[in-house]
Amino acid sequence: MVILQTPPLDVFSQMAIDELIACDKTLEDKNFLRFFNWKQEKAITFGYAQRSKSLKEQLEAGWQITRRPSGGGIVYHDGDLTFSIVFTSQDRVEEIYKNLHTAIASELRKYIKQVQNYDQKNIFKPVENGHSKSCFASPVLDDLMVEGQKILGGAIRRFGSRILYQGTLQIAGARNKEEYKIAIKTALEKYFKESSSVEEVSHSFLEKVYNQAFQVYKSSAWINKY
Repeated sequence: MVILQTPPLDVFSQMAIDELIACDKTLEDKNFLRFFNWKQEKAITFGYAQRSKSLKEQLEAGWQITRRPSGGGIVYHDGDLTFSIVFTSQDRVEEIYKNLHTAIASELRKYIKQVQNYDQKNIFKPVENGHSKSCFASPVLDDLMVEGQKILGGAIRRFGSRILYQGTLQIAGARNKEEYKIAIKTALEKYFKESSSVEEVSHSFLEKVYNQAFQVYKSSAWINKY
């Protein structure tokens, strides 16, 4: 498993790099974990199928906002530990979500004993009554919980045989707690049954990222797609 390190990126480049890694056929033999290195303190992402008009107030207030390539709800990135995983799997998305979160929960319990998988089969509706919903407004099956509060959720998209998972750990100060990164890294080493190595993203790949961010994720056509 490759732990991919990047320079600080804005929210547009964060989304662009995940899509490019998932779609790059030359990388299909590798599994990737990436902890977001944020260029700004606060940003918002929202699910692919959601309506941008629900975030009009935040857009006008100057938040950096973009539509994710994956699904799910609105996520406020304000001190959260954001991470993505790209790997190959033919399993059903529901099984992948369950297995990933079960593995992560097992390691997080070393630091947060009350972590549990949510066991109710709620269906998340990204848009309800014409308004886009927050990812953390209500948990779905296998989200991670602490004392009734959702702390970790994620969105998955399949690109052929490649899976992109984008997750956020929403605990106070999570972004700066190394033990949470260790827990996620260890969980994925066990999940993939392989050790990890650290690689820095190349300058040439970063140029592709910046171009994709500008052409797609920063464009009003993408942000206001729906």
